[in-house]
Amino acid sequence: MNSNSFLLSFGMKPEDFERTDGPIQSDEGFVYEAWEARKGASCPKCSSKNCVIKARYTSEIRLRSDILKTEVLICHRIKYVCKSCRKTFTNPLKGAMVGKSLTYQERATIIGELNSGDTFERVAEGHGISKTQAIRIFDDAYAEVQRHKLPKILLIDEFKFATPYSKYCCHLVDFERSETIDVVKSRQKAYLDEYFSEIPADERSRVKVLVTDMYDEYASLARKHLPKASVVADRFHVVKQLAEAVNRLRVIAMSKNEKDTLAYNFMKSRWKLFLMRRRDVPDKWYTRKSDGASWHYDELLEYCMSLDSNLRNAYDCLQDLYRVMKIQDTFTNSVREVLFVAQKLENCNNEILSKVAATYRKWQAEIARGIAKNEFGYILTNAKMEAANDVAQTMIDAAYGYHNFDRFRKRFLLMRWSSKA
Repeated sequence: MNSNSFLLSFGMKPEDFERTDGPIQSDEGFVYEAWEARKGASCPKCSSKNCVIKARYTSEIRLRSDILKTEVLICHRIKYVCKSCRKTFTNPLKGAMVGKSLTYQERATIIGELNSGDTFERVAEGHGISKTQAIRIFDDAYAEVQRHKLPKILLIDEFKFATPYSKYCCHLVDFERSETIDVVKSRQKAYLDEYFSEIPADERSRVKVLVTDMYDEYASLARKHLPKASVVADRFHVVKQLAEAVNRLRVIAMSKNEKDTLAYNFMKSRWKLFLMRRRDVPDKWYTRKSDGASWHYDELLEYCMSLDSNLRNAYDCLQDLYRVMKIQDTFTNSVREVLFVAQKLENCNNEILSKVAATYRKWQAEIARGIAKNEFGYILTNAKMEAANDVAQTMIDAAYGYHNFDRFRKRFLLMRWSSKA
């Protein structure tokens, strides 16, 4: 490719140059050379045409880079001075950014790669620049990223992000569009109050439902800032509360058995079976390695639970909860079903299960709203939020953690929005 063709391919105008040369092959790739043409200059400060050449200088502009080669333009530039106001300046070149070592095109490519989720390190390496340069390009391009408008059905949750403010940041997602609205730097009450207070009242009034885990501050947030929103407890977190209790009781029951006994080995290796819906337990057999004897999964589940009444009671309550989650009845009947499970947990006379029962009683209305039929025709859940949180965690892990929350927030929002475009 000759010099003129090369300039054109990167959006630069050959007529801006009086002479071009190259390519010259080097160990790193190809080098082109171009001398800026002398043209009439207009002062950017006072618009005077009374300008003369002050000096000439050389700048190096990286036009393209990849793993195999790098292509660089050595550009001989002209510096002008205005005789009227003494302003010193250069004429802008189409395709080249003033004072930068990259073209507009390559910077746009870098920004696009960053917005797709690539790390600063990987993008920098691919373009032959430093990580610091890649970060600066991103920061220059996005001084500020505005949140999206609050939706009718708002999901709220958190994910780990260590900052001076909190161990967790707060994630807002539009249920119907599966789209991230914003990320708030902390889930603590003071930060949430400040954040939502700055949102216009008419926009906050648009929110009809807030789906959340059973975190007190989120319910408080709805009462104070979302006057028309009903709070719904996410069914995944409702089930998780009891499933974690069942698992704790499984470990306790397991520890009462000698190691390498049938009950101990089954409860340890097949622990997930104790947390499943009974109908979802696989039609499989468990074989003991020592003598090849086999038992059906159902048979061993019953055997293990017959050894510990607390595990049996907790398991039965979990099965009841799974049934309740599928009812889709009126709100009143749904409340009744939630209280039925809470009462059954209390009747077990077990401290671990009593704590779960207390949580269910406290959140009975919010849990019932998540179970009952609703005007929107949706099963209201935070499942879409959990998927978005996984994306955030993957992004954090890939970059070995982020230390700048504002930069992380901008990158995460832009990546999420570009994936929906």
